[in-house]
Amino acid sequence: MTKEERQVFTRRIVSSNKSELIVVLFEIFFCYIDCAKEGYCDGKRGDEASKEAIRHALEVLAHLKADLHFSKETAQLSGRLYAIYDYCQRLLYKTMSLGRAEQLDEAEGLMRELHEAFRKVAEEDQSKPLMQNAQRVTAGYTYGRTDVNEMDVLLDNSRGFFV
Repeated sequence: MTKEERQVFTRRIVSSNKSELIVVLFEIFFCYIDCAKEGYCDGKRGDEASKEAIRHALEVLAHLKADLHFSKETAQLSGRLYAIYDYCQRLLYKTMSLGRAEQLDEAEGLMRELHEAFRKVAEEDQSKPLMQNAQRVTAGYTYGRTDVNEMDVLLDNSRGFFV
């Protein structure tokens, strides 16, 4: 994952509510899967960078599994999601051990279907962002030669912290 991608994901996480945060996690997973696929193209068995990307994707899956709520009302749905996440984790481990990318494609396909469902849920969720005192960033007021410059809006040194 590039530095710019990390910055974009960080900004999105800061401004996300609960539903949007799950969507961002899925997109981080896809970013790592794309990085991992580069090491398995043209019959390669995966380089160290692709294995590192798979390890990061496994961490995202572990985070998604840990975020499931097994309350009485949601136990059945959470159990099914847990099984899918667990299956995707096993597929990624197989990719690293066997050195073939077919399992990456299968895991990505399953996660893309879930991503679409979570994206639709996030569109309907009107709750407030999880981080209330986060700094807002605005892009596009000024332009550089090759990119859009960003600036902080309403700078507040305390942002809720008082000594």
